[in-house]
Amino acid sequence: MSETSPTFSVIVPVYNVEEYVAECLDSALAQTYRNFEILVIDDGSTDGSSAIIERYAAKDARIRIIRQQNRGLSCARNVGVASAKGRYCLFLDSDDVIHPQLLEICHHFLRKHQADLISFNYANIAPHAGLPAKKYNIATLRYHHTHSPLPLLAQRHRRRIPLMTQNTCYRTELAQGTPFIEGILYEDYPHTTCLMRNVRTAISLQQKLYGYTSRPGSIMNSRFTVKSIDHYRRGLLSIAETYKDAPGKHSIVTRIIYPEILKQIGNAIFRAKCGTEELVNMLRAFRSLLLELHDRGILRWRGHKLRRYLAYRRLICTDEAAIGTIVAKLHKVFY
Repeated sequence: MSETSPTFSVIVPVYNVEEYVAECLDSALAQTYRNFEILVIDDGSTDGSSAIIERYAAKDARIRIIRQQNRGLSCARNVGVASAKGRYCLFLDSDDVIHPQLLEICHHFLRKHQADLISFNYANIAPHAGLPAKKYNIATLRYHHTHSPLPLLAQRHRRRIPLMTQNTCYRTELAQGTPFIEGILYEDYPHTTCLMRNVRTAISLQQKLYGYTSRPGSIMNSRFTVKSIDHYRRGLLSIAETYKDAPGKHSIVTRIIYPEILKQIGNAIFRAKCGTEELVNMLRAFRSLLLELHDRGILRWRGHKLRRYLAYRRLICTDEAAIGTIVAKLHKVFY
């Protein structure tokens, strides 16, 4: 990066979010730290989103627009990373907002510790609500600095590093070496996990600097199906591939990431609003995934709650044709 390059590249994929994208860009442009660029990836929007982002780009030269046919969130993020000029990059979904001091805080700690990554917390907000107006004294912020960040992924303590891509800011070269898997949902957890293999120094903050808007039609609110389990499968196997020649780190991932993701899948299956036949089909797909992980030596008892691990083993050992007979028992574990 040249001396005139921006410090940060804020990557904003946009697809049919005309109701939200102006607030999103306003939150980015309101940053107290000013040396950044905003890469807006227009992923084939068919509503008024394109016109809105054009108006913003005409007013502020830091906004660059890249247009493409609709290819999905992962592809849009990959295009943004490939075009990023900043030393660090972060992802901002076009229906979300960020705190005005986010980049200032990130810059302070990244420079102070020469860190590869900094993570921060998020707040669930109602549409158009915004984040609470709070000014932080950066010098007094509590944080955790580590040279062993991998064990902090997805943990339940204050030092955790979230799996959500939007809650991290990292060196652009790391992101450029770790593309998102295209064509799947739930792409955040494999991307963050795989990227962490090359992170040497990380900072974790607990301040809620990102505002996540839950809205109808978002990926997080999409219907869970058999296809969803295959998307999870591709993510889990990409992690296995990334860490296959790093047994020590893969052991950590096996104890932390796989139990967390398998729990999410099991819970999602039984929370899905579907009939008995579809439920059984999802359990068959889940059984196939568990069996594959078992055969690869990934499904081990460490890291799992005992009841869940025994439920996985029971599902593996049950013949496909008989899965319907154990639905009630599995339901008690996963829901």
